Amino acid sequence: MPDKTILDQERFTQTHDDFYYKIYFDMLKTILSPQDKYNIYIDIKDTKSQLKVKKLHEVLCNNMYDFSRKIITKVMQVRSHEIEI
Repeated sequence: MPDKTILDQERFTQTHDDFYYKIYFDMLKTILSPQDKYNIYIDIKDTKSQLKVKKLHEVLCNNMYDFSRKIITKVMQVRSHEIEI
């Protein structure tokens, strides 16, 4: 979205950071399969985002009923410019 200021974050009692991780969840939940295993690497957003990444991992696992974390083994922040695809 080109202009983030038009998003009504207060209406949903969330910050833009909350919205950012919710979008990650919405995107990832549709492509994950319970028959596979995943290590998920997302770009570092800021120095304070580790708790949100931990929460994203938890919510993704709960959504897949992966309480032992055998499907989604990790969600980790990386510097995208340092990672080769």
